[in-house]
Parts: sequence; structure tokens; C-alpha cells
Amino acid sequence: MCDYSAEGVKNRKARAGDQLQLVQIGQHTKGFASPTDRATAVCLCQGTTLVLTGIPKALRRAFGVGAQAMATFSQRTQAEASRDDGVNPLYYRDGLVFDGKTQFVSLQCLTHGIEATVESIPNETARTAADAATSRTERQAAELATT
Repeated sequence: MCDYSAEGVKNRKARAGDQLQLVQIGQHTKGFASPTDRATAVCLCQGTTLVLTGIPKALRRAFGVGAQAMATFSQRTQAEASRDDGVNPLYYRDGLVFDGKTQFVSLQCLTHGIEATVESIPNETARTAADAATSRTERQAAELATT
């Protein structure tokens, strides 16, 4: 969820609708944080969908995307990270796959300041429905207990 290099700093889980920015986390890694709380790393689940904005022209050309792009968060396994992508693969596993592309892009290859909006988090809808069903069952049980 958070690259191990961000696990030693203050962090929280992402929520749908979060407005984030790519920032320096600790001394050696890039990650997402709220623009209003850059000291807290925001951890993304595998498969989280993001809308990125503020992508610099050089990166747009390099990755074949526009100034705004959809991307899916992905975390490589240690075995996958052992294939060099231009950054130290032994340390960084967090990255993105842009819509319509297959290339994994390490967060370390992106520039600070790129903004992201969390569009969706896998299983969040299922959890919300399950929580609602549990609450409904608890209310029904409480009603039966009072009659």
C-alpha cells in the first residue's frame, strides 16, 4: 500500500475524492500527500484509480499522455522491481499505469507537484454496501429485542 520507504513516516489510507500532490516523503522517496498536510503520506491500494493533472510537457511526451490523464496505482513485487526501470529497483515498488498503456511508471520517475484526485478505490463500494447491510441487520435485531 505504501512503499516500504514511506512506512516509517506518518501516513494514512487514501479516500475517494482525496486531492493529492506528488511530494518528497522522507529523504529518499516520492509519494502522494495532501497539499494541506504534506508531512503525511497517503497510501494507495493496488488498483486505485487517479486523475492526474499538472503533468509537465516532457513527461507527457515520454509517456504519451495529455496534461490530464487517468492512471491506476500499482505496486510491483520485489521480483518485478528487480527489473531495472531507470531508478533503483530494489527500493521503489510504487507506481502508475496510465490508461491505455501497459508500462509501469515508478513514482520516482515523475516530478514533484503533479496533482492527483482519487477517483475510486477497489472494494470500497463493496465495503460500503457490506457496512450498510450490517447496520441494517443490527437495527432489525435491536427492533426485535425491544418488542
